[in-house]
Amino acid sequence: MTSERLAIADIVAYREERFTVEQLNEELEHVNFHVSLATVYNTVNLLVEAGIVRLWATDATGTGVYERAERVPPRVKLVCSDCGSIKEVRDDELASLLVRRRYGKFGIAHFDLRAVGLCLKCQRRRKREAASKS
Repeated sequence: MTSERLAIADIVAYREERFTVEQLNEELEHVNFHVSLATVYNTVNLLVEAGIVRLWATDATGTGVYERAERVPPRVKLVCSDCGSIKEVRDDELASLLVRRRYGKFGIAHFDLRAVGLCLKCQRRRKREAASKS
């Protein structure tokens, strides 16, 4: 493993929060470790393939937001289709069902479930807009 990849993996290993590739690159620059953005992207992709990191979500600009795979309990991501906000909820009953469920000979190790709809704020805004039109 190259020193660049080792430095990137080291930052990811000790990081508790979710991150973007750009944030990792900024952290490396902050400690005067200069790595090309392409190297950071490639290394994160390798960490994803190895199951160490997983793509958590893509933000409104299309930027990937990643997290360490081993620290994440199964959660459902509630995504607002209007404002793009994401709220995570834990649903142990659903997690247990999905992990036990077999699809042919395929057994689920973990899951990433997104439910798309409207957050309360956007529901209220739409209701006000509809009321003002009538």
